[in-house]
Amino acid sequence: MKKTLILFAVTACVILSACHKKSLEDKFNSKTYKEDISTLSEKKLLSDSDKVLLTSYIDFNKSDSSAISKTYSELLSSAKIKEENRMALEKKKKKLNESVTVTVTDKYTRYSNRDEKTKLIINIIAQNNTDKQLGGFTVRITFKNADGVTFYTNFWQLDNIVKANSKIEQELSAGAYSNTQTDLVKLNMADMSKIKIEYEILAIMYDDGTSLSVE
Repeated sequence: MKKTLILFAVTACVILSACHKKSLEDKFNSKTYKEDISTLSEKKLLSDSDKVLLTSYIDFNKSDSSAISKTYSELLSSAKIKEENRMALEKKKKKLNESVTVTVTDKYTRYSNRDEKTKLIINIIAQNNTDKQLGGFTVRITFKNADGVTFYTNFWQLDNIVKANSKIEQELSAGAYSNTQTDLVKLNMADMSKIKIEYEILAIMYDDGTSLSVE
């Protein structure tokens, strides 16, 4: 019994000593990283936000040994860079979607004598909300049903000039229409008042040669 108590005491001392020495320069350990991060947080070596960021980064990259075989300090640095890039991308997306507003006004089929095919047409109004004239833009439009499930999505690159703070009406071809194309049939049959339509501006080309894109 006495030996068991001694062994327990020694084990506890070893664990406490290891926790006390825990630092951001320790190598990632797949078996103890959650406890390690909690210890680093308790020792005020990680802020609450850094703790969440580091844990999320490790959980996301656990299957990639080359990405996480580093010190906790290095992993935190990588996690912060990734988060900064994500935030920068979100900021860019927000600016793009605010710069050009797209509204779908109608959809219909029309026979093309030139192609000898019936095409599904989507009619939009594009509003340039900037003080610069556009030389073109790329837009992705997504159609969702009442349950929020996407049943059609596509993107179009337009070379239309849109004057500053003005709008244009534009027809977009969704392609040749036939009863065998399920997505186009669903789009054609959909009630505009009962579906959700989302747009995303992927790129803007200004007529002064500058551009902005999500890439």
